Formats: sequence, C-alpha cells, structure tokens
Amino acid sequence: MRKILFLLALIIGSLIASGHSKIVYLRLLTPLDKGEEFYVGQKIQLKYSLLLFSGASLMDVEFIPNSNKVLADGVEILNPNSSWIKKEDDSYENTFIYKIKAPNFAIPTLKVMAISQDGSYADSDENKGKKFEAIALDGEKYTGVLSEDLRVSNVRAKKYDEWNNIMVFDLESKRGNLEDFKLKEITKQGFHEEVIEQDDGRMRAMYYCVLPAHLKELKFTFFNLTTLRYEEKIIPIVLQSDRVSTQSDLEPKNNFLIFSNIVLALLVVALLVLAFFLRSYRRIFWILILTSVVLLVFWIYGILGVREVVLKPNAKITILPTQNSTLMQSVSFPLRVEVIGGHGGFYKIKLEDSRIGWVRKDECQ
Repeated sequence: MRKILFLLALIIGSLIASGHSKIVYLRLLTPLDKGEEFYVGQKIQLKYSLLLFSGASLMDVEFIPNSNKVLADGVEILNPNSSWIKKEDDSYENTFIYKIKAPNFAIPTLKVMAISQDGSYADSDENKGKKFEAIALDGEKYTGVLSEDLRVSNVRAKKYDEWNNIMVFDLESKRGNLEDFKLKEITKQGFHEEVIEQDDGRMRAMYYCVLPAHLKELKFTFFNLTTLRYEEKIIPIVLQSDRVSTQSDLEPKNNFLIFSNIVLALLVVALLVLAFFLRSYRRIFWILILTSVVLLVFWIYGILGVREVVLKPNAKITILPTQNSTLMQSVSFPLRVEVIGGHGGFYKIKLEDSRIGWVRKDECQ
C-alpha cells in the first residue's frame, strides 16, 4: 500500500513538476569492473553518493531487481535499511553490501526518490544494475568461506562417546562470509551461538563438531581473497582428560565437593561444642543450636539430595543449549534424568549412560 500511494504521489508530482529543476542526484562511487573476478559467497560493498538540492528531503529508497528471476535470486542485499550519512559538503553517502549467491547474478538497480521542500513535487534518480558472472568454488575440504584471513583459536577436544570426540573452537574472519562455514562429511556440527559481526568487518563465532575418534587432526580449507588461493588449516586433536559432551565445565569436581562437605561438617561440630560451653547463656545457646541444625540439614541435602526432572514424551535432548543445536536424542516416553546445571531456558542433564546434554525447561515435567 505504501508503494502504491508513493507511486501515485510520484506521478502527480511529476505532472506538477514540469519545468522544475532536478532536486536529487545519485552516483555510484565504487563501480564494479566487468573484468574483475567474483566468487559465489563473496560480499561486495558498493558506496553511493546522494545530493539533494533546494531543501529537498529523501523520500524513499528502492532496490529494483533484474527482470530475470535467476539473475535477481543470484544476489542478496544484506543491509537494505542502512542509513545515509551526511558529509561535510552536505552530500550523503551509504554503503550497501551484496552477497553473491549463484554463478550468474545482477546487482539490482538502486532508485532514490525525493520531495521538494514545499511538498509540491517529487523527483527521482537511479543507478542502473548490471549483470555479472561469478566462480563457484569447491574442493574436498572447502568450508565455503571466502575471507582476507581466517583464524582458529581456543581449541578444545574431548571424548563424546565410545566412537566419537567433540571439538569446540573459535573462528575469526576478516571481511568474509563466516556464516557459511561448514565442514564436509561431518554430520553433527554447527555454531554454538550466532556469528558476531563487528564494525571493522571482522566476524567471530564459536563452532563445534563431532568427529570420529580415530581422527588425529582436523583439516579444512578456505579461499583467501587477498592471495586468491585456497589456504589449508590443520588443527591437531588433543583430548582433554575428563569426559564431556559439550563444554569443559559440565560437572563439578569431586575434590571440591568433598572439601566443602568437610568444611560444613567441621563448622557444625564447632558450633555444637561452642553451644555446650555457653549453655548458661540461654539465648546464645539456642541461636547456636538452631544454626547448627540448619547447617546440618543443608549438609545432608547436599550429600543425599539429587535434583531430578522428568522429560516429557517427544522432548529433544541436544548437545548445546541453543535452538539450532544438533539433536542428541529424542525421548519417546517420560524419562527421569539428573539435572547438573542450566543456561537460560535450558537444563543441563546427565543421562544413565553418563552422556551429558541439554533440554528445554518447558519440555520437562
């Protein structure tokens, strides 16, 4: 409806505007070279300059896709609502980012519309879109990432089950498409959380993958946009000592539990001994006795108490506390499990076979 009303206003404005001078100019500051090589997955940044005259105001910005649907679907506009920044010379600049999705694509036509200061007429200008071709990259270990740089850090690998290990690591890319990262021939994998993009063009994310236990190293490649070559990353798989299914802090250490229980027991004994010697002071005596009883109950609960929940039928147990995490197991009947922690809307649970996973709280009775 907004577009229809605007078009009617533009038509009426154009009729009224006969003899009026032009009030809006659009120019592409970073034109693309037809001879330049482009790649599927690559992000292209195009900077535009906008001039408004006679007090005119920007009314609307429209991206007009190519009439050929294949070419139109071959590109995605990542920031269509990006704001125009006013410069010192009173011009406006904006940078729109286009992501190449297919070997044949067309940058859409950018059309800007402005209205005169008194609102009596409208004017428009546009930068025509163009058709291009891109190279589809591939390879046995290619992850789908194109970047000026790709770094791997904070690698952790642990036993997942009898046949697999789980590896978690941080990824950082520079002006790339980190969101497309995917290891080939790996069933269980994904981002632990959403990819974080910074203003300087760097992207960061935590990634996990479940690998066959016989693998001693993980190999994959990305395409370096600076050298225009594939680069290989090799990550040694060094298992940490404790068994884990998701993260390194899944279960509390037994030593800490033993130490805390000893401290509580000693504190209860000390309070009872003190109460015995101060029994003539009845108020202090009863305060010490009541405190001892409370600590004693807390101590016994800590030793014997186990927090449990019952999973509802069709509850999904995942390996990470995220919406799109890999499914570990689906429950077909009510199942009682031990709760060992939590994060947001998820419980961290321990199954009978000692595997550890996550389940949504609303899927528990």
